[in-house]
Order: sequence, then C-alpha cells, then structure tokens
Amino acid sequence: MALQSKGSSEVEPSHGAKRREIGHEVAVITGAGSGIGRAATFRFLRRGVTVVAMDLNSKGLEETRDLSKDLPGDFVSVVGDVCDKDGRKAVAEVVEKTGKPLRTLIHNAGVNTPCKMMMDLTIAEWERVISINMNGPLYLTQQLHQLFGKDDCDKNRILFLTTIATMCTGLPNYGPYCVSKLGAKGVALMLKEELSKGSAPVYTGTLIPGEVNTGMQEATAYSSSAGFPDHLVKHWRMLHEANQLLPPEVPGAFIEFVCLDT
Repeated sequence: MALQSKGSSEVEPSHGAKRREIGHEVAVITGAGSGIGRAATFRFLRRGVTVVAMDLNSKGLEETRDLSKDLPGDFVSVVGDVCDKDGRKAVAEVVEKTGKPLRTLIHNAGVNTPCKMMMDLTIAEWERVISINMNGPLYLTQQLHQLFGKDDCDKNRILFLTTIATMCTGLPNYGPYCVSKLGAKGVALMLKEELSKGSAPVYTGTLIPGEVNTGMQEATAYSSSAGFPDHLVKHWRMLHEANQLLPPEVPGAFIEFVCLDT
C-alpha cells in the first residue's frame, strides 16, 4: 500500500486501498498524549472506532481530546502508567463499560533514561525503562485479553511499536531502551505464537516506524552525552536540521492500515 503525504498533518491511503467496515469496537492505545500514539488515535477516531487512550501525561491527553473533538469516534482517556497495576485495571474497566468488544491493542508508550553508559545507570533508572517498555505491555495484555471479541476474531489485533535498535548489536548510551525493546519484541513473538491458537484468537505483530520526529528522537540527537558514536550524532542532527524526519502522521496512517485493513 502506498502512502501519500498531504502536508505534515494528513496522510491518506492511495486510491483503491480496501477498507473494512468499522462496527462497534474499541481500540486501546498507550502513549496517546503525543507523537505516534496521538496520530494513531486520530486515525482510529476518524474511522469511528471508540479509542481508550492511556497516558501518564494528563495535559497531553486533554490536548489529544481537544484536537479530536470533531471526529466521529468516541474518545475516552485514562490517565495512568502502563507499569502500574491500578492504571492497567482502570483501562480494563473503561473498556468493559463501553459494552463493545476490544479489537485493537497498540503498545506504543515508551521511555528512555537520560543517555548514559550501562555502568552509570541507577537501579531506579534501569527498572523504570524495563517496567514500561517490556513488562507493561505484557501485563496490560494479560489484563485485557478476555475483553477481545469472541467472534470475527480475525479483527483482534495487538501491535507492538518497536525500534530499529532491536536490529543492532548495541547502541552505546541507549542500553535500557535497546534491551527493553528487545525484550518487548520477545514478548510479542511469544504472544504471536500463543494467542493466535486460543478459542478466540488474537493476532500479534510488531512495527518499526522509522526515524520519526518525536521528543525522544530530538533528546537523543541533542544529548550532551559524549558516549554516542560521532557519526550517529551527526546523522541524527542532520535529519532534524534538514527536515528529513517522518511526521508522526505517517506511522499513524500505517498503524491504522495494519490494524484495521489487513
């Protein structure tokens, strides 16, 4: 499927792309208060999906709500942390209250520590990244699994947003992020194997969105740490300064296609 850019805020599928009809269904999107999560939220709301949007950033969620108020889908926000059991429980309760089947779960929320070498990390820094990026998606999936639709199960989807860092042998100063995303990819592979064989199958995949213009990418490019290889720092900064980073709307459109139309 070709994607065509219409400025920085609109990306539409090419002509002839087949779209399935959207019924009464729910999508849960984590990290929906900004960046790729917000862009994906807009795409689902445009299709008439009820979106349960989770983020620790209440202000970001309110901005997402305000920007999407004219879209046809229902927007329900949950302020919470994916690594906190109360936050995960709150998401499940909101999904149940809609009275609609869960069809899509997008694990988009992700964090990194300040750029540091592995020997300089504190226990708290390491454990927070692992908890949000790797453990949180597993525990949230466990919490929501029984809420997926029991019929038309080919529509039941889980998508993990991952990173090119999982293809690397290692990236100095990015240890917690790389390791946690490698672990999350492993979780996704296990869910792909196990959940697709249940009585109400759920299908799991991973997506590498590319070099996207997000706050994390900018913080990395302009980090004061001297631990990054010089050629990577030059490359990342060039992408920013030459306006070559993808806008979040591009992966947002592809996420919609993968989850709703494949």
